[in-house]
Amino acid sequence: MKFNKISITAISVAMIAAGSAFAQNAEIGTWAGFRKGAASFTFDDGAPSHVSDGAPVFEKYGYRATFFLVYNWNPNWSGFQSLANKGHEIGSHSNSHGQNMSGEEASSKRNIGGKINQKYGIISVAYPNCNVPNEGAVLQNYILGRICNGSWQGMSDNMGKNGPSNWAKVPAIMTGSEGQIRSTNDFTSQMQKVIQSNGWVSFLTHGYQGKNNGSATYSPTDLSAIEGALQWAKQNDKNIWIAPMGFVAMYIKERDASKIESQGSDSSSMTFELKHNIANGVSKFDYPLSIRVKSDWSKVEVTQNGTKIDSKIESGYIYFDAVPNGGKIVVKNGNASSSSNTTSKASGTKTLPTTYTNCWAKALGYPCCTQATEVVYTDSNGQWGIQNNDWCGKPDSNTKNCWARSLGYNCCSTSTCRNAQFSDNDGQWDIENGNWCGIATTNTLC
Repeated sequence: MKFNKISITAISVAMIAAGSAFAQNAEIGTWAGFRKGAASFTFDDGAPSHVSDGAPVFEKYGYRATFFLVYNWNPNWSGFQSLANKGHEIGSHSNSHGQNMSGEEASSKRNIGGKINQKYGIISVAYPNCNVPNEGAVLQNYILGRICNGSWQGMSDNMGKNGPSNWAKVPAIMTGSEGQIRSTNDFTSQMQKVIQSNGWVSFLTHGYQGKNNGSATYSPTDLSAIEGALQWAKQNDKNIWIAPMGFVAMYIKERDASKIESQGSDSSSMTFELKHNIANGVSKFDYPLSIRVKSDWSKVEVTQNGTKIDSKIESGYIYFDAVPNGGKIVVKNGNASSSSNTTSKASGTKTLPTTYTNCWAKALGYPCCTQATEVVYTDSNGQWGIQNNDWCGKPDSNTKNCWARSLGYNCCSTSTCRNAQFSDNDGQWDIENGNWCGIATTNTLC
């Protein structure tokens, strides 16, 4: 090193410790949509009111829930199949609802799975009477087993961003007359807690007050309290993710096992692959993960395995959801020139420079960055990124002079904000007085 700068290893370790796996300027959201917390609503015993009254309330606000069925109680199979078709999750609540479902772990999954067809299969189980059966058998057949209040077993009622310490004991807070969650405020206070802690909370409900609950008569809950909680969640949608329990569990497991691998980038596109190596026969673990890529592009198209996926641009990031092991992810710059670096303007046509005639970092023994890299260090010389496991200087960040001047152009004035009309290896360019000007760190982008 020719000057004092923090080592790449130290910064890489700090990045990995602080957040999700990343490739250059891409990262995985802790929760879907890069929200701050997650909440799941679960319902036991397959009550008729779950189909007729409860599920429509969730759908009204665009949310989905988890419904645990008892096979021998012969619930409304067609009704619950319709819920699965709409994106709700159906799970097992045993065959017989005995005191302990030991010995029914595999058969109840098979029996209920024979009645309900859903994308991810039967991946969640809730224990009757909250009694934990054979944990090994549970985790051989499901990605999670749900208990009741964690505090009833010496655990926390809420979970952190990594889920429970034991996936065979996922806590859910009891609601209704026999539980501690009875009002809208009770629900929302728990959701506020996990927003603050970046955690996850689950609720356990049986039937609803004044509804046709069939066998789900224990601890009925006021459905209007649940609806009030969903209204609050909708108003706070940027902070709280409402999703079925099994889907949240898949997200956590995939997120923690996945890596984003860069396949190369230039001024017109960036290519990534999202991969994990989860070896588990319970699920393919192909639930979409939320990704964001730092970029100053104003228009993009994102595809995975050749299929276009929804995306948005917000606050300097491109956001989209992608499936792990689902093929290459290509982010295309919608404003990039398709042929050359030649751009027309009122005074004629000029070919913009594309070589490192002014790579300020070379004088310090380092190359300039040739790809869109995240700024990880700033000193008196300029901004630094990491490329090919070595430091690289951001071409447009030198603070000591106007980098564009040695290329035959002036830097843009600071009298107005600038729009990047063109970007190349030297930096970003705008037009001023009918000529190109280089955008420097002293400029503000519009």
